[in-house]
Amino acid sequence: MQLELGRPTYEDLARLICGNDAPSPYRSGPQLVEFFNVLGFDHSYGPGFPSRQTYCLDSLKECDNDQLLKAVMIAVDPRHYLEVEGGAQPAVDFLNKRLHFDDLELVPSGKGYKLVRRQTGALLALDAQDADLDAHSLSRIDENFEKARHKLAQGDYSGAITNARTLLESVIGGIERRLKIDSGDEKLPARFSRVRKALESEVDDAAARILKGLGSVLQGIAEGRNSLSDSHEGDREPFPYEARLFVESASAIAAFLVAVLPKPKE
Repeated sequence: MQLELGRPTYEDLARLICGNDAPSPYRSGPQLVEFFNVLGFDHSYGPGFPSRQTYCLDSLKECDNDQLLKAVMIAVDPRHYLEVEGGAQPAVDFLNKRLHFDDLELVPSGKGYKLVRRQTGALLALDAQDADLDAHSLSRIDENFEKARHKLAQGDYSGAITNARTLLESVIGGIERRLKIDSGDEKLPARFSRVRKALESEVDDAAARILKGLGSVLQGIAEGRNSLSDSHEGDREPFPYEARLFVESASAIAAFLVAVLPKPKE
């Protein structure tokens, strides 16, 4: 997940890590140095050390994407809040007030929390990195979700539709490889049909009926891509609500397919 945090979010994250006017444990200068060295820095504490807030904020801005994501996760790790009244939840609520403006949200996951997109669609219900697909597919899923989301925000609606279609292709391709299904030169609806038939034997009747119904939605996405996306000379420019529908429908189908995909046999 690519993080694009606003300055107020950086500032509140720094306050949370420091324990400055935030519902979190206080961290001293040496403890802050240890916090960031865990992320891969090589800092030291000594004379001339800046204020804790300044050090923390500057260090956060030096983080690459993976380090920044890890910093958020450590900042709300429940293990650091065992002696804090209310546990980590007040800290999560504190940070979520800022993350809201970045279209992000911390939500419960297992014994801790994970960061997800607040917008519907874009695999909101799915942590793609937890999916049992190959690394190439996961990378393509993440890439095309980010591109579709960015293009929606920038008003490139035909481009968003193209990425929605590619998102589905990446998920279906990953499932084909997992289940050893030959994709051949078939178009996306035919590939989905083969994947659906393979999955139907692994799910209950209700899920099988949903899979069958999703075929019609996917057919509409494939046809709409030909008439409205930037990969073909479309009939007209798509309306914003059409592009959002394409992205969210593609994401919902992708999330459902991965959710019902059986785990690999040990």
